[in-house]
Amino acid sequence: MPELNLVEASLEDLQNALSSGSLTSVDLAARYLRRISTYDCRNIALNAIPILNNTIFEEAARSDDYRASGEPVRPLEGIPFTIKDSFKAKGMTAAAGSPAFKDLVANEDAFMSRQSVTLARGIYGPAENLYNPDYLTAAFASGSSNGSAASTAASLAAFGLGAETESSGRSPASNNGLVAYTPSRSFLSVRGNWPLYPTCDVPVPHTRSMKDLLALLDVIAVKDPIEKGEFWREQKFVAIQDPWQDRPKNSFKNISSFKSLSGLRIAVPEMFIGGPAPEGARQVETSPAVVELWNQARQDLEALGAEIVASTTALPDLFAVDAFNIYPNSLRTEPELRHFETANAIQYHKLTDYLRNTTVFGVDGIEQAIKALEGMRKVLLEDWLKGLGCHCVAFPAAGDVGPANADSNFEGSDLAWRNGSYYSNGNRAMRHLGIPSVSVPMGLMSDKKVPVNLTFAGRAYDDVKLLQWANAYEAKTQHRIPPPHTPALESDVISLSNTDRQIDLPCPQLTVETFEVTLMDDGLSLGVTLQGTVNIASPMTGSPALDITIDAFLVLSDKISVKELPKIGEREAQFSFTVNTITPKPVERQGLDKTWVPVARDMTMPVVLARAGPDGRPTGWLGLK
Repeated sequence: MPELNLVEASLEDLQNALSSGSLTSVDLAARYLRRISTYDCRNIALNAIPILNNTIFEEAARSDDYRASGEPVRPLEGIPFTIKDSFKAKGMTAAAGSPAFKDLVANEDAFMSRQSVTLARGIYGPAENLYNPDYLTAAFASGSSNGSAASTAASLAAFGLGAETESSGRSPASNNGLVAYTPSRSFLSVRGNWPLYPTCDVPVPHTRSMKDLLALLDVIAVKDPIEKGEFWREQKFVAIQDPWQDRPKNSFKNISSFKSLSGLRIAVPEMFIGGPAPEGARQVETSPAVVELWNQARQDLEALGAEIVASTTALPDLFAVDAFNIYPNSLRTEPELRHFETANAIQYHKLTDYLRNTTVFGVDGIEQAIKALEGMRKVLLEDWLKGLGCHCVAFPAAGDVGPANADSNFEGSDLAWRNGSYYSNGNRAMRHLGIPSVSVPMGLMSDKKVPVNLTFAGRAYDDVKLLQWANAYEAKTQHRIPPPHTPALESDVISLSNTDRQIDLPCPQLTVETFEVTLMDDGLSLGVTLQGTVNIASPMTGSPALDITIDAFLVLSDKISVKELPKIGEREAQFSFTVNTITPKPVERQGLDKTWVPVARDMTMPVVLARAGPDGRPTGWLGLK
């Protein structure tokens, strides 16, 4: 029987497996949770996902019901994803990583997060690098979409939805070998995402391939019917082009056939490939290993028919540090404070005063600022490209990667805060000016074995063209390498079937009444007790099939006691189950590794699947304590 491995599985692979009946959305969510338990909460402890969706199995079951109804299957039906903690997801916190908003619960879904099954919230802050733990998983000053990127790269979910204000979507994509797309103004809805810089903020999808990005865009690249909360659509000071006027007919997937760059002229700023910076700009510190990757990328681009035009750029110094101040200075370490420009910090305590008697569009100088941003892009980028006779710009996404100890070691901090390492190349300018981009893997650095992306950027509203050019490059090179520290598990192997094995068996009702965790006498282990019931609306000759994991471990059958209870009516069978087992105590985090409040990796996570029979459709339950 053919098999599918969950690691690196494409959206198409997963949808085909779901449609064939080889597994359900509940099955799929449980398999991803097993990977999360194994790699995010234990072992390498990536720390990419601090918040899990407690209603994941209810959402997955609704998706399975929809599929079983015979209605046309929606493109992302039943496929779990992770989303940055800056997006609203109904019933989950939307804290943006800030202790001030730890109790802020979303009353609705952001437009972007309502399209599939939300598995978990990606972290704001450090996550471990999947390729080399000695280095950061994103630029030090621009990594708030770490969780979306790391979870996608490690196949902890099918894809991720990040966001960026400066380069926090592009940067972790590069360090994790992912595809990232940053849109022109209003091309992807930002409603329901925290507005850090409303002029800059954009969603950034993270996928493991261009193929997956194009499939995802079919769903998320649609006009939000609600304008409120969309800064660039609400403002009336400058005209913004309606998005996707050149959208491919039928599907973005048509772009996958674009595999040539013949006739394309690409401008490459020399400052990003080891050359001098223009007068007035800070030198970009570019690693020889990144230059080596660029030299190979140049050969690949030229082999595809492109002409490379290396040039100095007229861009002024738009690369000064403007670090996020989404948390109090008491959380900043001494090495960080040494580089942090306090004068540029956002004065959160003054925000309510700014808006007390006006709206954001009534703030002094807002009209001039918006017009200036649009004018700067036309002069600094679009006129520059026109003068060179070029269609787009391409450059390494980063000059180098910072060491993992950058927040605790002054020497490491000095390295991480160099221009080329503390933001993605292009830095704040790309978001301030509304420059679209697509970044794709360029390969691993020969010395540090950390990925670096190649970024294609261009004129406003050239998004489709950028997707075409990036697709051609990725189709030829295929430089993504799966991370070595999160290999496939036995539970990742899915047997594919051409027939629905589960259609004749009813889906049970699962209830867990007791979930207790007790510290054992050795101080190193936890005793875990689960008690619950399984109701099945059908006569049964045997017991239900129970699949129970606690953290990264499968609970053996001799630890599970199942008893038949008196029937409810003539047809409904009822069973009770009890689990008593021992699991290792989570590692107690210290110093900078310790969070303000416990997150998923600090807890015990049982997952229960109940079926009427071995081939039955499952019902799931997730616990965290």
